[in-house]
Amino acid sequence: MHKIYSLLSKKAQAYVETMELKEVLNILFFMNNENFTRRDKEKLIAVHETILEYNTKEDIKEIRSPKEAYDFLKPKFIGNEQEEFHAIFLNTKNRIIHTEMVFKGSINTCIVDPKCLYSRALKCSASAVIVAHSHPSGDPTPSNEDIEVTKRLKEVGEIVGVVFLDHIILGDNSHISLKETHFF
Repeated sequence: MHKIYSLLSKKAQAYVETMELKEVLNILFFMNNENFTRRDKEKLIAVHETILEYNTKEDIKEIRSPKEAYDFLKPKFIGNEQEEFHAIFLNTKNRIIHTEMVFKGSINTCIVDPKCLYSRALKCSASAVIVAHSHPSGDPTPSNEDIEVTKRLKEVGEIVGVVFLDHIILGDNSHISLKETHFF
């Protein structure tokens, strides 16, 4: 059991004792989970923010192209049987501040909430965001829904002041950049 778990209530400790720390610190996981008290959630947010601050060093990788974003994200998608939607949050120099799986879907769909994505971007003071999701079928061809979500994310980014750089769809050893293919 991680030392961090000792900060939690007994009920929360029992609930997370066999879980990986990465799972427990996922904000979407603990914020809507009744096994955590309000105080547990405050403590987990503090730990999460501390980790975010630690991960914002200047030597973090810079993303200069869709291929670099694909190469960076590809290991996160290996073996996925469900669609996952990840975000890379960047500073003004396109250096990675934080990456996170923000949504998990089914075998062929993933519902994306712009409000949730951009609240995470603003929380880590990101200037820009690149999103990516997997197509477990192996075919990275964007669906109509992928294109519509991308356009909506770009619009919301303009409203909140976070530049939407790209949406990358990963398939079997290939990817499509919706920006490079002029879908938005």
